[in-house]
Amino acid sequence: MKKLLFLSLVFVVMCSAISCKKKNSSNNTNNNTVTPTACNGMNMCFKMNGSEESHDAMWKLQGSYYRIYWEQGSGNNFENIELDIYGTAPGTYTVSAYPTSGLAGFQYFINDYGNVKIIKGQSGTVEITAINGSEISGTFTITASDGSTTYEITEGKFIAVPQ
Repeated sequence: MKKLLFLSLVFVVMCSAISCKKKNSSNNTNNNTVTPTACNGMNMCFKMNGSEESHDAMWKLQGSYYRIYWEQGSGNNFENIELDIYGTAPGTYTVSAYPTSGLAGFQYFINDYGNVKIIKGQSGTVEITAINGSEISGTFTITASDGSTTYEITEGKFIAVPQ
């Protein structure tokens, strides 16, 4: 009986030791990506006419261009941002309202219960600073318009955005 009790105790101790995780004091998460600190804990941020916005974006390869995007909500309560970069290498891309190869595009779509606003990039630059496996990073500065209002998008960053 004592032997069975002792083996049970050893089993519990071993299970506890195996299940304990070492506390990591760095900013790394379980998938070894760095948690952005420049964007209030998010991975995409910018100032639009001086008001700061931060979002958790993703990216995907759309044929020959990268799309960095964020979306929230659905139907008549939906917002999304699309930053399209028509190239697949680090470098600087000029923003155009009608982007093609070697250029970049920007769109911020807001549907606030039927009140729709489409803010589209007219000029500016997007720079891809790093493409590391499944993450992309860079900066952007854009002048955009919804047809009646001009928006200055400054201090734009996308940091270790995952695929």
